[in-house]
Amino acid sequence: MAKIALFVFIPPGEFTLGGDRRKRDFDYNISAPAIAATTQSINQAEQRLRQRAWFDRGNSRQTSFLPGYCISRNLVTNGEYQEFIQAKNYRSPGIREQEYQEAENSSLMTFSSAGISGFSAILFVFLA
Repeated sequence: MAKIALFVFIPPGEFTLGGDRRKRDFDYNISAPAIAATTQSINQAEQRLRQRAWFDRGNSRQTSFLPGYCISRNLVTNGEYQEFIQAKNYRSPGIREQEYQEAENSSLMTFSSAGISGFSAILFVFLA
């Protein structure tokens, strides 16, 4: 079940959204060891992620301005987000079911959720 959320205030200001090739390469590089154990299987996992263009679907790097907001101090895992989706009968995030199932069956489920809209995140906070 979801943890009790402790919130902190983030003051208004600029932030960088999205990433560039270097950021995406980093994402592939740190994700592969999370789903594989040996050097060979890590290399294979990274190649599978790259073939699926898992991180290439992200936004290009851009600077934006946000008003002040509150955010949870705790990370939300994919497992907690899935519980929310099932309990509230909310639509799933915009990734293919097979990709989600593969992540669900790996240790990636312990990492924070990604690929969800800001609206979905707000609903999670208020409805979970």
